Amino acid sequence: MTEPPKGSDYWWSGKPGTVWEGNARTIFSSLKQANIRPVVSIRNVDNSWKPSWVMQLNPPRNQEDWNEWWEQVFATVYWLNVRNDYRVDDWEIHNEPDHRAQGWGGLGRIILSW
Repeated sequence: MTEPPKGSDYWWSGKPGTVWEGNARTIFSSLKQANIRPVVSIRNVDNSWKPSWVMQLNPPRNQEDWNEWWEQVFATVYWLNVRNDYRVDDWEIHNEPDHRAQGWGGLGRIILSW
């Protein structure tokens, strides 16, 4: 999230020169400085179903897959709020988890409680 491959968090998606090239550190430090409260949507794939390697986990099919998903969510929250104090307190898991085009290969909604 600090130094992503090819200079952008979104290097696997879109055509070169058509997507924003930056990283999470730039986004979240700018939002914090401007006192903007972000809502972060956590997804395992983008609208183009990329990166392709994660499709094997979409949706999670067994306990190991769910553990992998949990690790991704935990690592994201930890990096943003514990390591960097970006104060991201509002989250959603997929924008519309029951709408396949939004990236989630499963049915129904995911409910998390902290």
